[in-house]
Amino acid sequence: MSQRLEDICAASAAIYIVLLAAHARGLAGYWRTPAVLGSKSGRAALGIGEDEISLGLIHLGPLRQEQKPPARRETAALVSYLD
Repeated sequence: MSQRLEDICAASAAIYIVLLAAHARGLAGYWRTPAVLGSKSGRAALGIGEDEISLGLIHLGPLRQEQKPPARRETAALVSYLD
């Protein structure tokens, strides 16, 4: 694995940890990468260099409404065992 790919994976994991920590403290949050971060003008406006990668924006704030988790299939429908 290249150092660059490892750095991207580590940064992505760190972003997820921030979202988990925010949730544990009662904050709402989400991570997204708007198209403007991939455009030359958007990158220039934010000072993102040609050799840099933007992983997106983390949005955090107070919880506005309770969100129920989506319905999920039973675990038995997803798990298989090797003999």
